[in-house]
Amino acid sequence: GYRSFTIDTSAPGTVSVTGTSPTNDTTPTWSWSNPSGGSGNYHRGWNSTTSYSNTTATSYTPGTQSAGTYTLYVRVRDAAMNWGSWGSKAITIDTTAPPVPTHASPANAYYTNDTTPTLDWNASSGANYYTMQVDNNSNFSSVTDTYNGSGTADTTITLSNGTTYYWRMRARDAAGNWSSYSSARNFILDTTAPRAQTCRS
Repeated sequence: GYRSFTIDTSAPGTVSVTGTSPTNDTTPTWSWSNPSGGSGNYHRGWNSTTSYSNTTATSYTPGTQSAGTYTLYVRVRDAAMNWGSWGSKAITIDTTAPPVPTHASPANAYYTNDTTPTLDWNASSGANYYTMQVDNNSNFSSVTDTYNGSGTADTTITLSNGTTYYWRMRARDAAGNWSSYSSARNFILDTTAPRAQTCRS
């Protein structure tokens, strides 16, 4: 009798490699899934497609890496031994914190009668997120108001008359690195009108 066989020269799909970048994780993980036509057998290249290893895993976590950019390449073969194109993902490891943000306004030891004053700070280079704290204790042990967001100003909650408040900020970059908190400035809320003076003849 006759036997038949099929010639398959069509390559499987390209592997889609994913990972978080930038990151401050010095052991980041790359992941991928089996594309259309793939057999689940992969070539994995670390920063190169000329040197690679065979694997059936769908993720890779290297040993501890120093700051820099690293690229993982992955391709898959089908049952007929056709190899697909390389997919890749570059991950940048950044372990350097952004600069500590600085106060803009109000000035230190500022008196105000505004019970919801706006506190402004200068942007920190490379930062995309800030935390600002207000407290009536200079050690920030009982924080009155906290701002978390991408802006560089916050209008505080209603405050108590005759109280000195302290405020400070810190910055975070896209890789998740936090700066230290800034030194604290203070302002004094005074909503009490001065006493009227009596004129004597």
